[in-house]
Amino acid sequence: MAKKAIKVSKVGTAELVKMVAYKAQATQKDTKAVLDAFYEIAATCIASGKKFDMNGFGKIDFVTIKGKPERYGIVNPKTQEMGNLPATPDYTKPVFNMSKKLRDTVKEKTQDAPFVEK
Repeated sequence: MAKKAIKVSKVGTAELVKMVAYKAQATQKDTKAVLDAFYEIAATCIASGKKFDMNGFGKIDFVTIKGKPERYGIVNPKTQEMGNLPATPDYTKPVFNMSKKLRDTVKEKTQDAPFVEK
């Protein structure tokens, strides 16, 4: 028996506010204020290089991406000139890691059905 595909769709901020307000039995105005404050605090923590951990949901960690070395003898396809590409430095970027609890919940609710784009 083929598994039913789950269509991927987007939940916008307004819809998220409505869902959280309904679940928490709070007003949408208060819920929007809380979500805005959460976003502001999370963005501040991440921008200052602090790891951000949300138990049961996931965490935002940082990985270092290695830069590329300088490259010599590169041909510009437009002008056919030989040139050099300068080295790019190493940089750090934030990545989101889903918690095991959330991963298991999603797996249980979807029963391993494939996700498809609309």
